[in-house]
Amino acid sequence: MKYNTKMIGWIIVVVIVVSALYTLAFKDPVTKDASGATASVGSDLLELLDKLKGVSFDTDLFSSTKFSSLMDWSIPLPRPDLGRPNPFERIGLDIGVVAPISTQQPTATTTAP
Repeated sequence: MKYNTKMIGWIIVVVIVVSALYTLAFKDPVTKDASGATASVGSDLLELLDKLKGVSFDTDLFSSTKFSSLMDWSIPLPRPDLGRPNPFERIGLDIGVVAPISTQQPTATTTAP
């Protein structure tokens, strides 16, 4: 009895997977919109591409002296340490780990005469 139920279960799983793959592989890329008319998938992207083809930019800005005189004031950011040298080593046995620098200010000690 167990053999039959396992076999039937596997057959059902295989049929579901095969039908899903068939549907994905041979599905027609045509959809219906809200009005009921069929439209090809991606037609909105093609319309947007046609609109963008008409756009033109004036590139005279890049050859002007004002643009050439601009200076880059950006500051390069330091790369942070990303992790432990060996993430699989036990904690405390890492090689190459530098102890953090203390941020406390040294205090002056005075002794009474």
